[in-house]
Amino acid sequence: MGEPGRIHNVAVDEVLSLLGSGLEGLTSAEAGRRLKQVGPNRISEPERRSWLRTLGRQLSNFFTLLLLAAAGICVVADRAAPGESMDVMGMALAGVAVLNAIFSFIQEYRAEKAMQALLAFLPQQVTVLRDGGEHRIGAEQLVPGDIITI
Repeated sequence: MGEPGRIHNVAVDEVLSLLGSGLEGLTSAEAGRRLKQVGPNRISEPERRSWLRTLGRQLSNFFTLLLLAAAGICVVADRAAPGESMDVMGMALAGVAVLNAIFSFIQEYRAEKAMQALLAFLPQQVTVLRDGGEHRIGAEQLVPGDIITI
């Protein structure tokens, strides 16, 4: 078939053969067998976390912990050698760590909301060729080899 992602350059008969289908579509029996084999065609929703847990995960990632450790070292160094302004450097590093965690939290929150919005746009019903004719089925009933009419 050539390179992955180049299916549009392959002859229709070859694509149908690779998918185990035909111009008449799958038979209902074959579609049922494939549905049992591969399961329903649904996007599993990611586990929903509380905003507090998400923020906690951002505050405890490696980069943030590294910045906080450097901030702690600066504070200790300032106590050992006062007047070198290491405490200011430590506060700056801690501030960068917190800001980074907040920005990452906001980005993750927005991405989750965008994903939920996209899931709402997915069609619930599709028209496929099966048994030589068009049939309207639930999107979860789609299987590999189904021919979808647009």
